[in-house]
Amino acid sequence: MLLDASLCMTLSVDVVGEIDFAGSGAIVQHELAEVSRAIVLSNLTALVRGLETIKSDLQEIHVTTKSLQDNSSNLARSMYDEGLQTSLPVIRDHCHE
Repeated sequence: MLLDASLCMTLSVDVVGEIDFAGSGAIVQHELAEVSRAIVLSNLTALVRGLETIKSDLQEIHVTTKSLQDNSSNLARSMYDEGLQTSLPVIRDHCHE
């Protein structure tokens, strides 16, 4: 069976087109993989930067918490001492009665 020249031309263009398309698909997949890796690296970099900020904030919270605990202890001690100073004369007065 003899094939018409235009049919042969169409078949060869279709076959070559399919081959080119398959090759393009691989190239597109490769490019998408590269872009995906770049996005992942960008996201990880942003995450690491965020962790550094969080670490700094936690250190500041630790220092502030320690200061508040010290102030609370000093206040409690002062209130206790003041309470004793106020209460001792009253207690002494009752003991002398």
